[in-house]
Amino acid sequence: CREVYESMVAQLWFQAREYLIDEQLRGLDASVIKEFCNRLYDDITKKRIQLQTKREMKLAFGFSPDYADAACVAIEVARQAGLILMPKYDRQEPGGGNGNWLDFVKRLDQVHRDLYAQP
Repeated sequence: CREVYESMVAQLWFQAREYLIDEQLRGLDASVIKEFCNRLYDDITKKRIQLQTKREMKLAFGFSPDYADAACVAIEVARQAGLILMPKYDRQEPGGGNGNWLDFVKRLDQVHRDLYAQP
């Protein structure tokens, strides 16, 4: 974490970014999306990625990124509970794709059926 990100907050935000890019987060409220889109970061002047502070964001935009911060924490809790980042290119897309995601889901479904099958 410390080699790439200036803080744990920056790490959580960029982790959430990966889930958003890979379309594993959907249905976010407009206020959360606004906060995600407006918070600035800097990775040029330093060796590590640094996020704009809450105070700086509030001065610049008139609001603090509280909801987006909460979403990032929720993603981290889910990740620690087993959420796996599945890159979009590994999932079966309608009309194409390599089938890895679909095969994975089918295997898990079969395990579930085997475990809970009636004798």
